[in-house]
Amino acid sequence: MFRKSTLLVAALALLLVAPQAHAAAKGDVSIGVGGGALIPLSEFKDSSKLGFLGGLDVDYMVTEAVSVGVDGMYSKNNLKDDVATALGIDKGSSTFFTGGGHLKYMFPMASESKIMPYVTAGGGVYHIKAEATASGVTASASENKFGGHGGAGVSFKAGSSLNVDVQGLFHVVSTTGTSTKFVTFRGGVSFPLSSGK
Repeated sequence: MFRKSTLLVAALALLLVAPQAHAAAKGDVSIGVGGGALIPLSEFKDSSKLGFLGGLDVDYMVTEAVSVGVDGMYSKNNLKDDVATALGIDKGSSTFFTGGGHLKYMFPMASESKIMPYVTAGGGVYHIKAEATASGVTASASENKFGGHGGAGVSFKAGSSLNVDVQGLFHVVSTTGTSTKFVTFRGGVSFPLSSGK
């Protein structure tokens, strides 16, 4: 599934070439929002269904190719029905609230290209909340853990002040006794704010 999604992103990127400059300038800031899916891996996959997510990030261009930024994400995955039954509960879920920082490297492209592929890596705090409901009574527990992520994406210029972005990230969270792994796919928009330099 990961490979098919990667090929889809690449195909979309190739279709979006247009004669318009896309280069960012040092000192520029962009604000991005988006949504998508969280796909559990390893032991997390054994207990949880595909989830949804929403995210927000802010990037500052240190050079024309490198940015530093902050990011946040909210996601929720429900327990699989057979797991809930085995635990003797009606339903359960796990929720992530994350906040952290990242570095992003944009690959140089021809000045007339509308496309900007990039790689990114970062880390931060993952606030994890587990919730279970049985016989109408809900109980929950939460903890804060450190985690990291890395991946790639592609951004393309959709107007003078709007970019469309698609990215895939692999996350590893250091949870009690093990690590929780998942992949996120997010599509969204970003709003470049020129530094005026």
